[in-house]
Amino acid sequence: MALSDSTSNKTNANITPEQTTADVAPPIGITPPQILAQDAATGRRGAAWRLMVWSIENDPRAIVAVSSLDDDRLARHLLEFIAVGTWAGKPFVVPLPLRSAYARTRLRTLFLPGAGIDSIRAERVTLAAARDPRPPMRETAIYLLGIIGSPRATPVLIEALNDPVPSVRLQAIKALGRVGDPAAVPALLSVLRGADEQTGGQIFSALVRLGNAAVPPFAAPYRCWYRPSATQTIQSPGWPPRALSNSASQPWCRCCAC
Repeated sequence: MALSDSTSNKTNANITPEQTTADVAPPIGITPPQILAQDAATGRRGAAWRLMVWSIENDPRAIVAVSSLDDDRLARHLLEFIAVGTWAGKPFVVPLPLRSAYARTRLRTLFLPGAGIDSIRAERVTLAAARDPRPPMRETAIYLLGIIGSPRATPVLIEALNDPVPSVRLQAIKALGRVGDPAAVPALLSVLRGADEQTGGQIFSALVRLGNAAVPPFAAPYRCWYRPSATQTIQSPGWPPRALSNSASQPWCRCCAC
C-alpha cells in the first residue's frame, strides 16, 4: 500500500530561507548508526538527519539501529519531522536528500510492522500523537494508524471524526476504513447524516472497505436516500457486499439503497 497522502507536502511548508541555498549536504561521516539513533533520540539534529538519510537509502545498519533502540523519543521526533519539519521542537536546515516526497514516504515506512520501529512502540507513539494540539501532527498520526491497521486505534479514530480540522476528519474516515473494525460503522453513519459531498464520498468508501459489517446498519436508515456519491459507491466494484447481493429480501438498485 502506498504511503503517500495529503500529508506528503506538509514538510515543504517548513523549509527555511537558508535551505534554498543549502543544496549540498554536509558529509554524513562515519559515526555508527547505533550512536546516531541514540543521539537523535536526545534531540541532536545533526545525528537525526544523518540517520534519516541512511534510512531512506535502505542501509540495513540504520534500520537495525532504529528498530533496536528502546526509546520512544526517536519515534516521536521522527513523526514530528514528517508532519511539521522540526526535530524535538527545533527547526533545522533540511539537507537536500530529505526534502523530496520520496524521502517522507520512506520515513513513514519505518512505522510499519517489521519495517523499522518496533510495532508496539509505533502504535503507542502514533496513538498519542493523534491527540497532539498541532493539526499536522494529528493528521499524520491518524494516517499512519490507518496504515498500521490495528483495531486498538478505533476509539481514537472515532474521536477524530469530530476534530475541528477538516483534513484531520477526512484522514480519520479513511483510517477507519483501512482498519476495518465493524465498531466504526455507527460512528461513520452518524457523521454521514450531516456530511458534505466530499466527506460523504469518503464515508461511503470506508463502508465499502468494511464490507458485510456495514450492510445492516447502512441499509435501514438510507434505503431510499440518494446522493451522487452513493451512486458511485453502489456502482463500484465490491459493492454491494456479498451478504446484501445474495439477499432476496433486500434487492439493491443501481441508484439508491432502496
